[in-house]
Amino acid sequence: MVIPFYLLYIFFAVAPSTIWMFFYLGKDVHPEPKKKILKVFCFGMVVAVIAVILEMGILKIIDVYFPGTPFKDDIWFIALKYFILVALIEEVLKFLIVRKFILQDWAIDEPLDIMLYLTVSALGFAAVENLLLIFFTITPSGTIEILRFSIERLIGATFLHTLASATLGFFWAISFCYEKKGKIILFLGFVIAIVLHGLYNFCIVELSGIWQIVIPVFVIIGLSIFTTFGFITLRKLKSVCKISI
Repeated sequence: MVIPFYLLYIFFAVAPSTIWMFFYLGKDVHPEPKKKILKVFCFGMVVAVIAVILEMGILKIIDVYFPGTPFKDDIWFIALKYFILVALIEEVLKFLIVRKFILQDWAIDEPLDIMLYLTVSALGFAAVENLLLIFFTITPSGTIEILRFSIERLIGATFLHTLASATLGFFWAISFCYEKKGKIILFLGFVIAIVLHGLYNFCIVELSGIWQIVIPVFVIIGLSIFTTFGFITLRKLKSVCKISI
């Protein structure tokens, strides 16, 4: 029996998110309700589509109102595109899913949950991103190429999405413990997640040579170390200090 190519595409596109899902959920001593996890994952997929529409729409508006403008080739504009247009929109949308559908639903019973739910939101987002890439951009011609794509996304962009959201989740969880400085701490989390997310994207797309690999690898390693520290730290906290929506 020959498996239709689109089923292979779907399987290998979703596989990186599925693998990381089992990894992260395994860190929770008190597992979250499966319905809640599925809900956040699905809404993460929905906001991925919204993000694509917003990003493409804004770029289209720029092309319409500033046709042939030299500044679009300027390195600063290109950098801002990755940091503001892409990273900021994506991190805010992934955050809003948890804020709206989980935090307000009182599904958070321990600080670690905030990091986990944000990570699940990121995994849903990354799954759709992988699907769009594999269907409309890359279109591998063989099983080996599809497998290579899936592995690259597993250790690259999909992992980056989870790390950026988990980092934001750590700062968000800690912010509940500081009534006066909570918003500043959350803002700092956004800045770190957005800057490193944007830096990763900028390097893998715009740079060439050794820096195209070295900088993204350092971003991944740095965020991996930090999120590991974050999971350990939040696991020691017995409850969310304060819930402020």
